Amino acid sequence: MEKIKIGFVVNNLVIGGVSSVLIHLCNGLDQSKYELHLIVLSNDLEMEKIIPLKAHIKKYTFNYQFIESFSLFSYLKSAFNFRATKVRAIEILKCIKELNLDILHFHTLPRQLIIGQL
Repeated sequence: MEKIKIGFVVNNLVIGGVSSVLIHLCNGLDQSKYELHLIVLSNDLEMEKIIPLKAHIKKYTFNYQFIESFSLFSYLKSAFNFRATKVRAIEILKCIKELNLDILHFHTLPRQLIIGQL
């Protein structure tokens, strides 16, 4: 039986709830059934020093430029501007396409979900 290919997209692996949950989830899944890919939208990997990922989990890091403005206008613009996101996330989109995943799961802020839509 062929392994199910799962990709998890996360903003970063800094110390905190989502990072810890995601690492425990990835480490706990059966490697004989699942091929796991962790796509990190930054180079912040602090949590991995505390809870290391198992060796079979493939990790990809990107320097996705987050917009730091927190106004309602900029938030909505980030969430719905497909053209701008496509340009900024071209390497991430290429990686996801090449992985040919069965499941793509996002643990990101809503404004990064547009990457999954693209």
